[in-house]
Amino acid sequence: MTDNILNKGWLAAALGLLAVGVILGPILSRHWNTYGDLSQEGYQLASSLAAAASTQNLERIEKIEKLSSNLFGEQRIHDQEYRYISQICRMARNGNWDKATREARKMLLDQVRTTSQ
Repeated sequence: MTDNILNKGWLAAALGLLAVGVILGPILSRHWNTYGDLSQEGYQLASSLAAAASTQNLERIEKIEKLSSNLFGEQRIHDQEYRYISQICRMARNGNWDKATREARKMLLDQVRTTSQ
């Protein structure tokens, strides 16, 4: 009988945590900005990167990498932006086109969420 009560207690606790996750998940995810704010140049690079990755255009990916390196050297994009863009370019160069496309689009989507809050 005690085991039955304990099992019901664990079940109730698990269901309670699930309910909290269902309620708070969407709220917290709206405010969770994975990629951070992008500069205007960073946004343009991310937009070009999403298009290049979705069309699997390696030549364009290489141009974006070079341009991002130049912009970073000129301090027109931040270190964090440069790292994000470089990481996604690397995904594409390694043949992970779908993942690169998703991540570049997520970077852009995170900007929309930031500005609409």
